[in-house]
Amino acid sequence: MESPGFDDLVDDMELAAPRITGEGQFELVARTGAGQLDPAFYVTQWLGEDRPTLIYHHGSGERPFDFRPWSGNTFRRIFLAGKLPPVNLIVLRAPFHTLPRMLFYRAMGELSAFTAMLAVSVRLMENLVRYLRERGHERIVLAGISLGGWAVNRHRARFNSADVYLPMLAGTEMAEIFFEGTYSRMTGRVARSDPGAVRRALNFRETFLRVPDNNVFPLLARFDALTPLERHRRGYGGRPVEILERGHITAARDGNGLREYIRRRLFP
Repeated sequence: MESPGFDDLVDDMELAAPRITGEGQFELVARTGAGQLDPAFYVTQWLGEDRPTLIYHHGSGERPFDFRPWSGNTFRRIFLAGKLPPVNLIVLRAPFHTLPRMLFYRAMGELSAFTAMLAVSVRLMENLVRYLRERGHERIVLAGISLGGWAVNRHRARFNSADVYLPMLAGTEMAEIFFEGTYSRMTGRVARSDPGAVRRALNFRETFLRVPDNNVFPLLARFDALTPLERHRRGYGGRPVEILERGHITAARDGNGLREYIRRRLFP
């Protein structure tokens, strides 16, 4: 069950620098200690270097590039169902998120695959931030929900190179969702027998709290059974946390509320 260390996965990964040539989908290949993976990003709006850039990471199991009106993905619900903000807008796709649902859940049952997925997302965020900085972009915002919120926080703990971090329905002690709350029912016997391995791979509270910058603005849900409020609010070390009066799923479906939360931090 042991996974390669998260920082080792990030540092040793081969992931080509992105090259944005306009709006559209960009497929990538990541070669990692856990195998070859398939991240991607989609530039849905490109207004130029003088505009802020928002990079968004989806939740677990989503198809983030499915922009059809009946799609349930959070990017469509937050951004495409309302008026687009006047920013460069990029949505990421984590590895494994093109698989059929049952194959996806089977893959996510391996700690090494789950950790590698997060590491690839974090490295892709960093590569995009560096690419944008080299081209003069001055305000870069990373936002993500659930799985994406964990990835956003992990990027801050590892790199802290964006200007603003907007983690939604996530914290800094990711392993605990597999031992407490809704997901604990699905945690396998092997993980339960060695919770330390899971915590070493997925928790990062101490490194997150060592970042001194006041650049993270978390959003949690009061009735969240997957990411319980009090457990995961503590992971922010006393920083202010905005709270939605909803559960995990109902908060993720609240496109208007999430859009307003992001808008306030984009244009303070």
